[in-house]
Amino acid sequence: MSPETNGFQIRETGVENKINKNEAFNMLVPSSDLAWILGVLSGRGSVTNHAVFLNSKRNPELLTKFSVVGQTLFRKQPHVKPNKIYFYSSQAAREIGDLTNNAWVKTIQSRHKWILGNSDFTWKFIEGFFDTRADLKTKPRYPGNTLRFRTSNFTNADFIKNLLLAVGIQKPTIFPDEDQPKETQYTVSVYRIKDLKVVADHIHPKSPEKQDQLRAIKEEDDPSRITETDLYVEWVRLGRPDSSYKLIKLYQEGQTKYSRSAYERILGEGSFKKAVYELKKLDSEDFEAKRFRRQVSTQIGKDERKLWTYAVNHDLITKIIETGILTSEELGSIRIYFETNCPQKGLNPGTFLETFDRFSVAVANLA
Repeated sequence: MSPETNGFQIRETGVENKINKNEAFNMLVPSSDLAWILGVLSGRGSVTNHAVFLNSKRNPELLTKFSVVGQTLFRKQPHVKPNKIYFYSSQAAREIGDLTNNAWVKTIQSRHKWILGNSDFTWKFIEGFFDTRADLKTKPRYPGNTLRFRTSNFTNADFIKNLLLAVGIQKPTIFPDEDQPKETQYTVSVYRIKDLKVVADHIHPKSPEKQDQLRAIKEEDDPSRITETDLYVEWVRLGRPDSSYKLIKLYQEGQTKYSRSAYERILGEGSFKKAVYELKKLDSEDFEAKRFRRQVSTQIGKDERKLWTYAVNHDLITKIIETGILTSEELGSIRIYFETNCPQKGLNPGTFLETFDRFSVAVANLA
């Protein structure tokens, strides 16, 4: 006999399995399709004594998928009504169990625990719940994307949060639903870009709108890779906005790829005002010169003598004099510095700092 999993008999290919002599075959066996449909039904579907059905006015693609998957699982033809798909099957309804608002968590934990022990099944359940009870929003006071799973009570919210944690989402957060007056409404929010990218990589929504939203998340820059330089250059390109409202508006209109939260996290210690202060400081410190110097160091190597060698080998010394960036005397001092005073890699040029920066910028611009 095949092993049982929380009341389900897993069929092996070519083997007829019976629970016992007095019971019929289990119609439903653990699978990705069943995990998905249980997520859908837990989110917004219904299970009566004799039927399983889904009602969706806004997502015809979801109804189509529910119909196709249901035919395979329930071995029945669907009954189609406007915005509804019915499957009349007492056995399917009995095996699925009670998935009403106050009972579905307990039913999943008791009858369908196999979902919790396999990450693929867990993701498919989350995908089904996402298809029916989640949205992706961008709000002015929460710049960036926020994925929200809506639930009817705290128990349900806590269950969804724990599922997300189990599949690697690091910081799902439960909030009272700000759009609902009832205290019993809760949302589970995912807002860190790293977490959102994990979600986008694992679920495949049926709604075209949600597909586009998750595709945009996949293409969004990871804040962990955004540098101070990136933000400064973009801020200058935008005309040095000092208002968070302006930056939010530009971000929402797609005119900049960095949200306000990126500036706050990387430069402002959580404050946009502090971020602008730091950006203005960088402005006054000739940040562009230092940026070019870092670029040259990356391209040529940390040994500063290589910078002089690079300039000589590429015939840049004459060009630097012609541009008026440095005089021949200054270049002579730099040459002496490189030859006699720079025995170690990465050594600062000391009294030649300002001149050296101008030289580095010239090499970067001409390279």
